[in-house]
Amino acid sequence: MNQEGSKLIETLRQEAMLIMNRGVLLVSKGQYEEAVNAMRDAYAAMPANMRVLLNLAYVIITYIQKNGPTPELIQEARSSLLAANELSPGEPRFIRLMASLNEFSASA
Repeated sequence: MNQEGSKLIETLRQEAMLIMNRGVLLVSKGQYEEAVNAMRDAYAAMPANMRVLLNLAYVIITYIQKNGPTPELIQEARSSLLAANELSPGEPRFIRLMASLNEFSASA
């Protein structure tokens, strides 16, 4: 029973990582809305994964750069970044992404 549970968890983790990778790929292809949705799905599957949290924020920030900021998107990205920072304080990518996000916050 324990081994089956471990296999299920690993399968779900791998599926979430595939969704996350798909989200990052979609943003590189300019499919921003689809990328945000894919990253939200990855976040739903792995809400405490630092890579997912940082990539969700990255995809949202990229979406904002192309389509303009909304208070909801800024808050979603900020929440994701703060959760990532709790998991790994001082992560260089957190610092860069938060700086980018703060630029939008000032103009929104």
